[in-house]
Amino acid sequence: MNVDYLQIKLKELKLFLEVKYKAKTSLDVERLYLSFLKEEIRMGTNYLNYEKDRDLYYLGNCYTYALGLPSQKEFIEKFIALGDDEVFPFNCGFTNTTKNYFLAQDAQGILKNFYDDCSILGIQIFDSEIDSPNYHNGYKIVLYLSFYHSVCNDFHFIRQNLGDGTWSDKIGYFGPIRKLEFPNPFSSHYQYFKTFEIVKPVIRERRK
Repeated sequence: MNVDYLQIKLKELKLFLEVKYKAKTSLDVERLYLSFLKEEIRMGTNYLNYEKDRDLYYLGNCYTYALGLPSQKEFIEKFIALGDDEVFPFNCGFTNTTKNYFLAQDAQGILKNFYDDCSILGIQIFDSEIDSPNYHNGYKIVLYLSFYHSVCNDFHFIRQNLGDGTWSDKIGYFGPIRKLEFPNPFSSHYQYFKTFEIVKPVIRERRK
């Protein structure tokens, strides 16, 4: 096994033990989970495949699915057990572990929180267009927003799967993962907002 992979796995094992035996509050779990994600993302890929990672998003949502962030069961269940929430609140901005779980109510607030999350996780973001090439060896995600009057009341992400040439999404925390006929609009209730190319800091790219 690659030395870097082994070191990451040892760090993750330590985090699993800490969340199981030492975490006393939901905030403790948040901090440990964020440390886990920073390690795990380095072992991931920018070459996603619709069929191959469907089991990684236990109680995740469209956001974790688009970024390819595993919603690890050990952290999610401990967080729920220690707090009052039914799910781990994966809103844009969730890496700011101050228990501010509310969704920003305007497009720029959501966008700022998205950029902040990616910065903390080491993900590079580039502005892109739906039909443009991926110039930075990453993959595309597309952001849609829903508005009630002038207030943004929801967001949705879909992702490009370079491994098999498809587009897909996950519907909420409890909904299915779906293959999409893209670039058709995601939903009449959501407005297209922006396309990004993102590049995750993987140790070694896997294209299988």
